[in-house]
Amino acid sequence: MTTPLASKLDLFDLKETRHKIIVGIDYGTTFSGVSYVTTDKTGIDDITVISKWPGDSHASWKTPTRIAYSRENPRLPNDKWGFEVNAKLTSYSWTKLLLDKNAAPGEHDDPALSDMAGAGMLKLPSFRDATGVCEDFLRGIYTYVSGMLRQQMTDLTFENTPMECWITLPAVWSEEAKDATLRAAKNAGFGKRADDEVFTIAEPEAAAIATLKEYAKEGAMNPLKIGGKCGSTYIDRNLHSLLSKRFGSAFDDLDFGQKGPGSKFMACFEMLKRDFGHNNDQEERELGPLNLGLPDSEYYDSYDRVVKLTYNDMQNLFDPVVDEIISLLERQVEEAMDSQHATINRIILVGGFGESWYLNKRLAEWCKENGGITLICPAHPQSAVVRGAALRGLEGIAPRVKRLRRHYGVVLCKPFREGVDSEHLSYIDSWDNMKRCDKTMHWFISKGDEITKDTFRSFRSCSTYTPGLEVKLQYRLYACALADQPYYSFDHGVEHVGDVEAIFSCDYKFGEGTKKRYNANLSRSVHQLSIENEVVFGNKGDNLTFRSLIDDKEVSNSVIRFDH
Repeated sequence: MTTPLASKLDLFDLKETRHKIIVGIDYGTTFSGVSYVTTDKTGIDDITVISKWPGDSHASWKTPTRIAYSRENPRLPNDKWGFEVNAKLTSYSWTKLLLDKNAAPGEHDDPALSDMAGAGMLKLPSFRDATGVCEDFLRGIYTYVSGMLRQQMTDLTFENTPMECWITLPAVWSEEAKDATLRAAKNAGFGKRADDEVFTIAEPEAAAIATLKEYAKEGAMNPLKIGGKCGSTYIDRNLHSLLSKRFGSAFDDLDFGQKGPGSKFMACFEMLKRDFGHNNDQEERELGPLNLGLPDSEYYDSYDRVVKLTYNDMQNLFDPVVDEIISLLERQVEEAMDSQHATINRIILVGGFGESWYLNKRLAEWCKENGGITLICPAHPQSAVVRGAALRGLEGIAPRVKRLRRHYGVVLCKPFREGVDSEHLSYIDSWDNMKRCDKTMHWFISKGDEITKDTFRSFRSCSTYTPGLEVKLQYRLYACALADQPYYSFDHGVEHVGDVEAIFSCDYKFGEGTKKRYNANLSRSVHQLSIENEVVFGNKGDNLTFRSLIDDKEVSNSVIRFDH
């Protein structure tokens, strides 16, 4: 039987039209979502958000970002993910936060997120690192989505239709974390076929694309500043801290299956979180089931096995994270005015936490008190990010101009300053016998600079080499989020992004890009190679790319290596 989608696609000569499947993936800390659309469609209303998942009998915009391995669960014939993972299985959750292991703590991060590192939460199996766990979860997603598309399109059409995947990432993530997620997605199957591609998009940008699609004017959208890790998982942590304080070891020693992600207890709390603030109902909330083995008390009903939470209890769970969100908004609005003389007139609230009545109410009050800013919360905030990711691929919508959130630079050793630079940093250059200072920074692009789709920066570097041997050129890329640019690579606030490498074979012909001179101090000739290095900031997908040029000709697509 031919499906409507298949018959539609069969009208196209796929090679002539370069018809594609666009897939959006919102890889979240607690839940993940997927959307897709084919390029014969025209807009956001044509995007399908997957709502039927393995292991779940109900419609859900997202599936839990959770995985259980068969090697740790003898009764499982194969690995399970998402709704298939029940609370009794040894499983792993919140591992997304471990992908950015080298990220500096943000001002608005949850200050005690590590307190939630119970069994399976913020933990990894002994046989996989964070990138590997991400890969295994995304492999389950890829297999499921591919199977669904094959059913709708037929195997032949699917095999001949390139897939363009857009995976959303937090704006706060480092280049290393972006790279780790891209590698995981590709190893999971996305981008594995000849014409398939994988790109990344910042979560705020994807959300804005989807939400403002209907009425945003050209140039009105310009994501300004990164945020913090202060989402609804923060509230989960507050709940666990409260119950630990009230019940002590009776709660702390509970099996993870009773209180962790996937448990009926936490599913019940998800409902309480969503509904809290819908009205000013001061009635007591009951949260369970939870078998604490304790007698009845002010806070526990042993017969129904439920914990009792007052309105004030719930408010105290919410207020710390809501206060952090408001603090973050205040800073962003101030910075928009100070740095760009821009006025923020609307705020978009998306994601699972966007469904919270209490958060909506608090933010609406803040917006009213701050110049009547419009608060926008789309009808389905959970799916806004993943729909925006697909729309980015379908229509190519992207901010025309972005602003860099960090300085980027490299070490280019400058002439030594006597009496200023430390003597232990000095060395004699073998090319010209000049005394130079090591570890001095050359910042080739500054925080706040405008980035468009064609933006790149270049710098020239020279390196001595030995003819007849393989030449390996390497420079260390650094970044800094401080307002002022530090002078040395070891100064406070300077982060090592990664090492960019270009390798040339022993018989490579460098042409006029080389020089030779005799060094009397060394009693030998010294050969020097001059190379133009380009760092591309505005490529499709927002990932840094690198090029090497000699005599104005591109000779290498350099690669960046991280300290994984």
